[in-house]
Amino acid sequence: MTGYAAYMDVNSFRDYFILSEVSRNVDAYKKSRYLFKDKKSKGGKMHSGPPWDYDWAWKNIWDCQMFTNTDGSGWAYQVYDCDVWPPPPVYMTRLLQDEHFANNIKQRYESLRESVLSTASLFSYIDSVTSYLSVAQSRHYTRWDILGENVGAPEVDYIPTTFNSEIGKFKNWIETRLNWLDVNMPGDANGPLGFTSQSNIHLMLFPNPAIDLVYIESNQAMSKIELLRVSGVRVLEKQDQGVFSTGLNVSNLSPGFYLVMITLENGERISQRLIIH
Repeated sequence: MTGYAAYMDVNSFRDYFILSEVSRNVDAYKKSRYLFKDKKSKGGKMHSGPPWDYDWAWKNIWDCQMFTNTDGSGWAYQVYDCDVWPPPPVYMTRLLQDEHFANNIKQRYESLRESVLSTASLFSYIDSVTSYLSVAQSRHYTRWDILGENVGAPEVDYIPTTFNSEIGKFKNWIETRLNWLDVNMPGDANGPLGFTSQSNIHLMLFPNPAIDLVYIESNQAMSKIELLRVSGVRVLEKQDQGVFSTGLNVSNLSPGFYLVMITLENGERISQRLIIH
């Protein structure tokens, strides 16, 4: 492998781009970005992440022009065009000039839109958290009477006066943003990637411990997910041919230790431990 793909975990930069653009995060490229490098025994490549700092994301705010747009448009990575401090690096712009990297983004984005980034999946998760916080949010706003006030990032839009209205506004922003990205995401979903997937397999299983939903992400295509008790008894199986991310509903399972067995499309099998509360 030659070029930048020999030195960086391409898929981590791809996924960071998607997350940063879905949330249209002001600080994703400007200052709040982590990078880390694997030790040589694990490939020695540079990774993008973990992501953090989203208080100026998921909303329309008074900042550079692309962040004030209320129609879901604008690219967060183009923040370097603005007079901002500290001056952000422009390597994402350079990466996007490679059609293979852009194609990788497009293919990954469309795959995620059919799973964890589908509007239905996102709204279902928001609803579950909203329900979980129903009592706590009342105590919160009794202690801090800030509903209807702009106390955080300088928002362009009207500030709702109720918790449920805040949730509705949040959902509307997400749907508007995704609709724009569906049309404008760079790359060709059927175009060449120009390089093979990373030789090292990277899996994420979260949250862990889990209560109801568990998400599994891989940098290589998966074909089957199995959930087994420590005794070896299989309690759940899901066939998901060719996906890079999927979810499991474990809300009906009893608390304890489990083994998640993941079968990749190339036939390789990987196991991860999971705790269910």
